[in-house]
Amino acid sequence: MRGVVGLFVAAAASDMEAEWASWSDALGKVYDSEAETAARFELFKANAARVNAVNEANLSYKLTLNRFAADSPGEREARMGLVLPSTLGAAHLGVHSTNQLEVSSVDWRDQGVVNPVKDQGTCGSCWAFGVIGSLESHWALKTGFLLQMSEQQLVDCDTSDLGCGGGGLNNGYTWAADQDMCKSSGYPYEAKHGECRASSCDVAVSKGSIAGYYSVASSAVALKSAIADGPVTVSVAGGSFDYQGYSSGVVTGTSCGTSLNHGNVAVGFGMDGGIEYFLVRNSWGPSWGEGGYIRLGTAGNVCGIVTAPDNSFPKLAGDPPQPPQPPVPTPVPTPTPSPVPSAGHYGRPPCLTDEKKFGLGHDFELCGADCLHYTCPMDVPAGVTISPQCFGFPPDSFCGIPCNVDADCAEGASCHPFFKACAYKKSNASSTALVMV
Repeated sequence: MRGVVGLFVAAAASDMEAEWASWSDALGKVYDSEAETAARFELFKANAARVNAVNEANLSYKLTLNRFAADSPGEREARMGLVLPSTLGAAHLGVHSTNQLEVSSVDWRDQGVVNPVKDQGTCGSCWAFGVIGSLESHWALKTGFLLQMSEQQLVDCDTSDLGCGGGGLNNGYTWAADQDMCKSSGYPYEAKHGECRASSCDVAVSKGSIAGYYSVASSAVALKSAIADGPVTVSVAGGSFDYQGYSSGVVTGTSCGTSLNHGNVAVGFGMDGGIEYFLVRNSWGPSWGEGGYIRLGTAGNVCGIVTAPDNSFPKLAGDPPQPPQPPVPTPVPTPTPSPVPSAGHYGRPPCLTDEKKFGLGHDFELCGADCLHYTCPMDVPAGVTISPQCFGFPPDSFCGIPCNVDADCAEGASCHPFFKACAYKKSNASSTALVMV
């Protein structure tokens, strides 16, 4: 009998060694010594056992042996850059609290206001990615322009935080509210702390555009309500392998604990298989999880997301001012469209010769007139009583009809619920998407 058991043990060990070799080759993992290789193999085996236990238990989520499967505790901790407690600061405007919810689900990715998933690397800068991710989306919701802002600026320049050594979400918002925020194209991410170079950057959001931030009350309904208004920076317990080894599904239960140490962005919520979830954008690249995202159950404070004191979102001031010295690229001529049977500017596409067609999200489009000098043509379609105004800032600004309800718009047009501009259901023709980098 012992011989049979021994054969099973030997076969299992051989299978594990083969899996280890395959994993190492696929990810290009090479270690400095035999001793380190042996130690990493032990870590890999422990995580493989956890993956098998979860995946065979018919739970609502799955784990995988991803690139973190042989990380040491120190390496795992290095990705956790959230510092608590974080001082509320002068930019704190209050607490978002409610026990009512008007929508059952939302996914801000569908509205084109969430940038692609980014990767923080080995730097503990999750807090910067959390702040910037929410700020980018709220700016897009207000202006119609999805910018790529610089996480590296916070890492280098925010002296109230510790760069790759960690930071606080509240601290980050308080610092950002008093700065010109840079574009990432001119201040790219480097995954290390360096000298502050913000004085010479290409400004995305100028000082004074961020009025402050709101924190979110510690309830699932309050967090959903805040997300319904736009993506929210959230704190989670991300140190366990049930978080770092996440593959798919909705995480439920208490396996990842509630020790908050990681900053993310919640971009939606919904239901799958009868389980409600928060849709959370991580900063470990698109190969992690579900395309860079994780879904956390809304019941039971999964991974500490509901009661996290740093959950927060920005408040933008009025209409955003023009940033200092914006770039002025050569305009692309708009092809002359066929005649449009519309009275005045801002009608249904095809557009007039001095207009350009813009897409709002996936479903709507409008004809926008030139707003380069902050003046707009005042001839509007029949039935419109609101004066046109500039949206965005030069050279990518345009004139349109602002609105609050559909009745503010011309016949056949609707008030876009997020951009608050009159627009029409898209045709099959192409349009200029309101996306900037």
